[in-house]
Amino acid sequence: MLISTISIAEYCVKGTVDELPMRHLQVSPFNMQHAKRAGQLARIVFENRNMLNLPDRKIIPNDTKLFAPG
Repeated sequence: MLISTISIAEYCVKGTVDELPMRHLQVSPFNMQHAKRAGQLARIVFENRNMLNLPDRKIIPNDTKLFAPG
């Protein structure tokens, strides 16, 4: 299973990398293509945030980065 470096960083906000089953994961680095795609996704999210039904949660820019490598 692939996991992005962004996902690992997000997990480490509240946990530690030692808690992740790294022997079962292949790390996919966040590269230039991913950065370009993340920017495109973020633009779409920010332009349409009023259409999203997320009243209890603010949009976090890193959320769009999680989807970029996919």
